[in-house]
Amino acid sequence: FAADAPEREEFIEEVLRARVAVAPFLDDCVDEVVCRRPRILGFTSVFQQQIASLALASRVRQALPETFLLIGGANVEGAMGSEAVHQFGFLDAVVS
Repeated sequence: FAADAPEREEFIEEVLRARVAVAPFLDDCVDEVVCRRPRILGFTSVFQQQIASLALASRVRQALPETFLLIGGANVEGAMGSEAVHQFGFLDAVVS
């Protein structure tokens, strides 16, 4: 793969197209959450979900600052969970 420049370039272009689609998708997700006005909202984080869950949680915090946000799952077990709340101030709690 690394030696094949056309495949590498195609992959990079695909990633850049996906990057452009992320913001509108997250906006749609936040709109769905906002219309429900939850008091508590939980996110899961296993495997590759960590960044996606954190990105959505951050946007929800901006839109609904009064909503209690928590995250759980394999990516936030034990010390990783403690550090997640410490590093990502928009989270209120972790279920470990």
